[in-house]
Amino acid sequence: MALAFPFDPVQRSQEVEGLVMSGRKRRYYKFRAAPYYGGITTADAVGCSFLCACCRNYSRNENPSSCGRLYSPEEVARDLIGLARWHS
Repeated sequence: MALAFPFDPVQRSQEVEGLVMSGRKRRYYKFRAAPYYGGITTADAVGCSFLCACCRNYSRNENPSSCGRLYSPEEVARDLIGLARWHS
């Protein structure tokens, strides 16, 4: 049995990519450290292709261009490494 979506997931993915990417940069809304697994750092990206009603990020996923800012891969790595060092 095939899964039925109320939208075309490929089209939605392309639309979301257009909203959260600019060249090599991607939109993120938060960088954080957490105590899980002995300590982790996480970069929370904006823009999931699905719109799950139970998702805690529903509003960010519904309109992904309305929050966060664009970061290059180098900026993301720098921020994550900095957080990891600060929390170790």
